[in-house]
Amino acid sequence: MKVTYEGYKIGEFFLKWIIDYALSNNIYEVYLTHFVEDPDDSLVYLIEEYGFILEGYNSRGEAVYTKSLNREECEKNIYQEIGEKSPIDLAKKYYPYFYDGSEVKKFIVPIIPEYHERLFLSKSQQTSLTNEITVSKNTIKKAYLSRTQTNINEGDILLFYQTHTNQGISEIGIVESSYKDLSFENIIEKVGKRSVYSQEELKEYGEGHNSVLLFIHSLEFNKISKDELKDIIKGPHRTAHSIKHEQYLELKKMIQ
Repeated sequence: MKVTYEGYKIGEFFLKWIIDYALSNNIYEVYLTHFVEDPDDSLVYLIEEYGFILEGYNSRGEAVYTKSLNREECEKNIYQEIGEKSPIDLAKKYYPYFYDGSEVKKFIVPIIPEYHERLFLSKSQQTSLTNEITVSKNTIKKAYLSRTQTNINEGDILLFYQTHTNQGISEIGIVESSYKDLSFENIIEKVGKRSVYSQEELKEYGEGHNSVLLFIHSLEFNKISKDELKDIIKGPHRTAHSIKHEQYLELKKMIQ
């Protein structure tokens, strides 16, 4: 397989698609082979960033990379390494698993259906390689912008709550970086093509108070509905707000 369209984050799309496919089919290790012809090979950088390990070379001279997807093993390693590595480094190394101990904050983040559809792959899109999808959907690292100030920092956990119709939580992200009060030019520099917004919409965000979050899109799961959620966390969920670690653990039981 050779990706020839640059600038569309197709490499990230394939990486996420393969990992999602493996997990949905109870496959707990994946591998790929690749002819490394350039020391600055972008594919090598991408797969190593998300936890692929170079095991050696095959008879054809291809580099062989493997990645474990065994949840129990990965989470055990994450909790052993948390003192040595940051939560975001662990979220990449053991992607799609992450550190969710009590030290990191958890937030419910509202997102309207239109933007939810533009930012995240639907179930049907995850099962087919023939869909025409946007750059923002292709990416593992995504951007969330808000016109309100948030106290969200690197390593914090985002639980995306779809508002209006079909309300509930079905996506988790881990914050890689957080910015406030960025100008339009700085938003473009930080966000690139990873947001759902057009250039004109981004200009509006750059004209006042704003919060910009870059996050790793980790897990997608069957939606926790509004009715299920209200038994654990009282609404409404109109702005990003923190929840207690104990509340998160209750939600985690429903996710798993």
